[in-house]
Amino acid sequence: MPFSRPEEMYATFAKAMHDHDIDALLDLFEPNAITAQPDGTQLTGADARRDMFTGLLTADTGMAGTQRTALIADDIALTSTTYTIPADQAGGAPTTINTAEVSRRQPDGTWRVVIDAPAFS
Repeated sequence: MPFSRPEEMYATFAKAMHDHDIDALLDLFEPNAITAQPDGTQLTGADARRDMFTGLLTADTGMAGTQRTALIADDIALTSTTYTIPADQAGGAPTTINTAEVSRRQPDGTWRVVIDAPAFS
């Protein structure tokens, strides 16, 4: 389920998360996409991302996001979403997380993420 326009990245991601559809989440990414982890490691490949999404869905943080304006230059886009994790899931106080994603237009006109930084600051 790649997204049709960079402005639709968060909505597409949120729907797949809500539906607990790991295959749809994985389809948002190019096969060799990189996901930066908070500890500095990088995930590559569908298996590593599958494990990451399984953990997110299991944690069920109830986070909600708002995507910022997408920056688009030809076939490359930068998106960013601000997520808030509710106090009851964050251990006492709401937590805010900012993400950054670089996506590339695919030959069929859809978009997929190539670089994902889910805790970008």
